[in-house]
Amino acid sequence: MRLAFRPTTPADFRAGLAIIRDRFVYDEAAQERLLDLWSEVLGHRSGVSDVVEDLDRPPASRIVGFGLNVFVSDEFVREAKTTLPPYMGRNLLERWACGVSPILRPESIRRANDGDGLNVLTLHYGFHEWGYAAEEIVMISTMLLQSSLPAHRGYRLKEVLIEAYGEQEFSILLNAGLSLRTDYASTFSHTEQVVDPDRRAYLCGATRQEALGRHGTFAATFLLPASSPRFGFADRERNSFAMRWMEPPMRSWRGCSFSP
Repeated sequence: MRLAFRPTTPADFRAGLAIIRDRFVYDEAAQERLLDLWSEVLGHRSGVSDVVEDLDRPPASRIVGFGLNVFVSDEFVREAKTTLPPYMGRNLLERWACGVSPILRPESIRRANDGDGLNVLTLHYGFHEWGYAAEEIVMISTMLLQSSLPAHRGYRLKEVLIEAYGEQEFSILLNAGLSLRTDYASTFSHTEQVVDPDRRAYLCGATRQEALGRHGTFAATFLLPASSPRFGFADRERNSFAMRWMEPPMRSWRGCSFSP
């Protein structure tokens, strides 16, 4: 297994959709809307995305990891940590479909970056588990975390949020220097359906201030700047999108909610 990561392109979306960890909450129509959302996020430079490839696999099946982070408003972060139900990706997709997306556009990103900083939400992530040994899966997931570091250099980050699914992923995030924000106890305790333990959601996060006391963790490396903040993508993102990005036509859809 030879792993490498690179910026996501529209041609990678289907492969990414097949492996995101929260795929179970979207029906077929919602999955198509996710592709539209991803196109808009990358086309408007409202987030960053990378794929991890296993270069030993055939070209058509090399993508074994996918991650997409977006910059979101302070209000959405407050709601996510207090009142929103589980499954952040679905929550955000529903708001986007209604035209009230909390994802920041470039001008808002610039203002926040020049101010007290930006909030980063890991909107989707996932990795290929079939046909790999346990230690190889760990290597893929670790590479996926590492891929997000250079993509966010140059931004003044103040808080990161990511949702874990299952106790094992929750434990990994705690070891990475993040803390539990909510376990959605009120939601899961009142549901009439038995929730698969691997689909049980936990919202985790860390602030820049918290990262100061967590030296050596992923949270500290991610949130504490290695260089002076500046607006815009790092060189690799800027060059990649300038040379390769062509935003596809957006499919139309009307409606403001859906049921998975």
